Amino acid sequence: RFFVSMRKMGGMVTLNQSLANLVTRQMISVDQAMARAAEPDELKGILTKLGVAVSDVVHRTAQY
Repeated sequence: RFFVSMRKMGGMVTLNQSLANLVTRQMISVDQAMARAAEPDELKGILTKLGVAVSDVVHRTAQY
């Protein structure tokens, strides 16, 4: 699991949690987040719990 070095209430925040946060703040799209997710299925679960519709999102590998 990948971690970013941001503090969240005394703990670490995963990449997927950070991506979900950006989606809910409308800074990136669900599609953009899924393309960059370390674990797309986990991100989909996080977003679903937050009430974000992700059923029609197709994961594409990020190209760097």
